[in-house]
Amino acid sequence: MRALAGNQSDSVLQAVLILAFIPALHRTSRDVSYLFPSLYEQDVCQQVLATFLRVSLSPSIQRRTGFVPIAITRTVRKIVFRWAFREVHEAEIQKEPGSSNPNLARPDPFESYLLLRDFFQHCERTGVLAASEQQVLTRLKLEGLSARQLAQLEGSTPEEAVHHRSYRIMARLRKAASLLR
Repeated sequence: MRALAGNQSDSVLQAVLILAFIPALHRTSRDVSYLFPSLYEQDVCQQVLATFLRVSLSPSIQRRTGFVPIAITRTVRKIVFRWAFREVHEAEIQKEPGSSNPNLARPDPFESYLLLRDFFQHCERTGVLAASEQQVLTRLKLEGLSARQLAQLEGSTPEEAVHHRSYRIMARLRKAASLLR
């Protein structure tokens, strides 16, 4: 990967890197195609591949010393799923009657914030989410702090612990959200 970062036009190195990650890339494209059937499979594959190359050559991945394949795979999955969600959401907005200007039909960020706040309050009442966990998620997801920055703010907590804690909180919230449907 370091050799490819130094010479990004080397197609042999790109091919070797892609071959090494084919199982993870295939799984990501298959999962996205299954969960978002309205997207063309070729578009999904192209997005997965472009995202993979961009992520694998990013400076943040180049600086990592351990768990590089896991970090690349998770980052690619997260970015591609967000892309797919945006694509489907944009298509639904344009399908709505009376939405000649899709920018006018976009949901208000304030409404999204209120929905999220109501969901957090519901989770606090039912015991799924503690106030401190809500604060961690707010800082990570809404304020855009990194796990390292949050660990520095908390003082004694290592960055990896903040990262794992956020994954556990998100898993519980996904479960709670699926039960609300």
